[in-house]
Amino acid sequence: MSTEIAILTEEYLEQCIDIAKAKAKISGIRTEFTQKTQEFITGCLTPNDKSCSIGYIEDGALHSWISLGFAEGPKDGKVWAITALYTRDIGNYFSFNNLKIGLLTKKAFEIAEGNKYYTYYYSISNRLERVYETQWKKNKLGFHGRYDMSLVAVIPPNTKPESEIYWRLMGQELRPESIAIKCRVLKPEFREQ
Repeated sequence: MSTEIAILTEEYLEQCIDIAKAKAKISGIRTEFTQKTQEFITGCLTPNDKSCSIGYIEDGALHSWISLGFAEGPKDGKVWAITALYTRDIGNYFSFNNLKIGLLTKKAFEIAEGNKYYTYYYSISNRLERVYETQWKKNKLGFHGRYDMSLVAVIPPNTKPESEIYWRLMGQELRPESIAIKCRVLKPEFREQ
């Protein structure tokens, strides 16, 4: 069995769409696959200096993939986010220790840190917030202890946030549950000198 983590391009479009249709969720909330979703995925597979997608490939077949978005702003400097995460192999709960997700996530952090993006934003349903934090602490891939976390905002149900980055983290759709916007900043001692 051969496995690899690779940068994805348009040649993986159909496989990416199939995986997204099977388990469409944003911030831990089930969503419908729409034309907008398909357009987003197509955009994810065009690598540039503001985004890229990476996939876990096993024996030539894509099993999981994530997309990374990079931005620079006057307030936060260089920030990044995982803008999409899809897998065929997720069970009842998310875990960084799921090899196909964990290795992708580890590679995402390596790419971001290697390009000196040290501030990571993400959104999560308030209902799943504690589960995610527990999984973060239990991961065996080296994230725990390297980042300081802070809660940036809580977006009430069915509310569009004023911040464009928060709106993008929510998949640019209203959510029926409260969404926590969080930020993790790499501690100075772990940054490239």
